[in-house]
Amino acid sequence: MRYLILVMLLLLPSGCALVDIGQAANREWSRDGATEQDLARERRACEHQAARSTLSGEPTVASAAAESRRFIGCMEAKGWR
Repeated sequence: MRYLILVMLLLLPSGCALVDIGQAANREWSRDGATEQDLARERRACEHQAARSTLSGEPTVASAAAESRRFIGCMEAKGWR
């Protein structure tokens, strides 16, 4: 029983991280008055900014989730919903 609880506690953060990654990858962005070109330009800028903030080294689920959260934050700061 202890082993099962330990395994569940170890897997829970990974599941939450996968939700963050999925939200960033599959989200449809909109902003009043914005064009597809605006979206493409600002999406590239936010992807670059989020990736630049990632520490070098082996990519992990946690680092990918953190990058996804930075990307979403960047897009929302630019008025995208």
